[in-house]
Amino acid sequence: MSDGDQEAHAERIAGLDRQIDAMKTSIAAVIVATAKQQQSADAIATATTALNEELQQLEGMRAEAAAWLAEVEDADRLARDLRTLADLTRDQLVDMKLEEQSEVLGLLDVKVFFEGPVPVRAGGRVCTVQSWYKSTGANVPAADLSDEQWALVSHLLPIGRRDRVRRSVDAIFAKARTGGSWRMLREEYGSASTTSKYFNEWVVQGVRAELDKALAKVERVPLPVLDLLPPMRIEGRVDPRVMLSGEVCVR
Repeated sequence: MSDGDQEAHAERIAGLDRQIDAMKTSIAAVIVATAKQQQSADAIATATTALNEELQQLEGMRAEAAAWLAEVEDADRLARDLRTLADLTRDQLVDMKLEEQSEVLGLLDVKVFFEGPVPVRAGGRVCTVQSWYKSTGANVPAADLSDEQWALVSHLLPIGRRDRVRRSVDAIFAKARTGGSWRMLREEYGSASTTSKYFNEWVVQGVRAELDKALAKVERVPLPVLDLLPPMRIEGRVDPRVMLSGEVCVR
């Protein structure tokens, strides 16, 4: 996940926080207004039921988004450590004496467990979103759309319930940008079937091309080159001394 993606995701969490605060304020106002009318506790509960349900949905989305971002940040941190280790191996380990190599390798305690076969797309079907981008030669927006960027394209699209259409647009870009499946994107962006339906309709109607034209000045990234790997689990410990910059610490 790029830094831009992480920033956009953090902004999404901040936006959910603002919605949650606003919803709590609305619930409090309804409670006060109902109480002033000397209504019963049951009447207050009835008046706030829908608002409380929506609040729970927002809090659930916020919790899921925060957990997902934390996982991504942990994975990025591990990847950076592994890249540092790879650079060490490439640049320094080969020039060491055998006893020095042995000492450095002794600082590592890492195990990789392969837990399944290399994934294959169900039914061998090609990703229609990535295929569309490949056929047009276009790069993909680097992150979810900001409010200003959304304003450039919202008039081209149908009016959806709440932010359903906007999230579908962001999900389409995320699918092209990451190569992820609709199932993987559902947690962050919502209904995969709705998003897929929108995408197919917009391609046929020419809306898909209009969106890209309207967003011509938005920062973009190329389609990813997907290296399919089997599901794996990495466990272990890397002694901090092996990550020291400059000369490797050996005694």
